[in-house]
Parts: sequence; C-alpha cells; structure tokens
Amino acid sequence: MKPLPAWTDTSTAGRPQSRRSGPRLEVEAVLNGRLAKGNLRMVVHDLGFGGFAVESPLAFAVGTQHDFRFVGPEGIMVGIRAETVYSRAVGLRDGMDHVLSGFKYVLETEDAERAVEVLLELAMSPISFE
Repeated sequence: MKPLPAWTDTSTAGRPQSRRSGPRLEVEAVLNGRLAKGNLRMVVHDLGFGGFAVESPLAFAVGTQHDFRFVGPEGIMVGIRAETVYSRAVGLRDGMDHVLSGFKYVLETEDAERAVEVLLELAMSPISFE
C-alpha cells in the first residue's frame, strides 16, 4: 500500500493548508462501508491513519459524529466512530446526487485505536467487503 498525496485547500491567500493529519493509503481491496444504524451503503475512496473518505448519496454535516461498520473476510466486523471533516458534491451516480465526505477517526479508547488498526489491515488485503 502506498501513500496518496494529501489534498490541500488554497483558499487562504493562495497558501496551501493541509487538512489531513496523516497520509492516505491506496486501498487494495474494494471496500464498502455502512452506517452502523441503517442500511446506507457507501463506497470507500481512501483511508489512512487519520481518517477516510466515502462517496454516498447522503451529505454529512461537518462536525457531526457517526458510527460506521465494515465487515471483512470470515465475518470480521470493525466498528469505527468518525467525525465529518468535509462534504462536497461530486455529481450524479445512478440518477442520484452523490457526495464525497471526509472523516477523521474519533479515538477516545484503546479499543477504538485497535479498530482502526484492524480496518487498515483489512484494506490492505485484496478482498472485497460488504
């Protein structure tokens, strides 16, 4: 897995301002995430040590926290709490407006930190998740 370049915001006097706390990793597996409550499926675009980005038909409000679940091979389930950092329109998909939303992990416990480690391990595997 190789790091992807961090995206930047040049809205402040032309100076790039990085919004990521760590590099994103190229996802080797096709990851599909879901909100822990409900059945909204999302396509994971990238993830890393600080957070992840998903595309979905739902625009998440910046600053809100959500619980996500990822299910891996052999039924390994990873629950992650994350806070919305940005949400921007990316166009129509299957006749619906879609939004790319970026999240940072909420790491309040050692279990939360371990869940992120497991998620990153699953993402490096060339297996798809549902």
